[in-house]
Amino acid sequence: MFVLCWVYCVPFVKFLYYAVAPLLLFFAFYVMKRGICRETLWLRYGALAMAWLSVFKIFLMDVNSLARDMACQMSDNMCGATGTKIFQMAGGCLFALSAVVLLMLGARFGRKYRLPRRKIPPNDKPLRFWANLSMMLVVVLCCWLSLPLLSYLAVGDAPQLFFKLRWQFFAMLNFLSLALGFWRVEDYYQYYNDGAGDRYVRQKDAGKVWVPSDTLWTVLPIYLVALAAGVMSDDLFRTM
Repeated sequence: MFVLCWVYCVPFVKFLYYAVAPLLLFFAFYVMKRGICRETLWLRYGALAMAWLSVFKIFLMDVNSLARDMACQMSDNMCGATGTKIFQMAGGCLFALSAVVLLMLGARFGRKYRLPRRKIPPNDKPLRFWANLSMMLVVVLCCWLSLPLLSYLAVGDAPQLFFKLRWQFFAMLNFLSLALGFWRVEDYYQYYNDGAGDRYVRQKDAGKVWVPSDTLWTVLPIYLVALAAGVMSDDLFRTM
């Protein structure tokens, strides 16, 4: 158990250290949209605070710690103090540029901003589309991960198609589908809680036991488990 944790947990923690800032920035956009759609000021400012923390860590901490490695990967001539300084200065400039952009976003979507009525969808078809697409893609991803192993157990070999068309392709498609689906969830909230759309359709949809947002939240943990299984399957087939 200790060896398994050392093989998988330690690299994952290192990856998570550098991935947490982009993930936080990604999450901040969703928080910002929720604050706009629900007209909640503290969510908007919270999203801006998360974005500030993210760009600070990315450009002033991560770039600073990885500057030498990035310089050496670019060319042998830059592998030294000069190349490191160049990347550190570039990180500082990008942080300043990001700060200006965040200030502009804060001014644009601050206290006085209200979501225009015309941007509220008349029905929940866009959300239903992304929910169904996400469900279909996660099924394809799970099948693509399991079929090589089942084939290997059955006949002692796996078709080369599964190694040429990698599972990461379907994982990326699934990620985009889930991201767009969750982005539309807040429009779905507006659809039920505002005066947009046909009243009869909204009341009929409101009485449903299962709505498209439930599908998205169900697909998400399955997708995360499939990602972990994909990483482990790569290591498994690498040793075969």
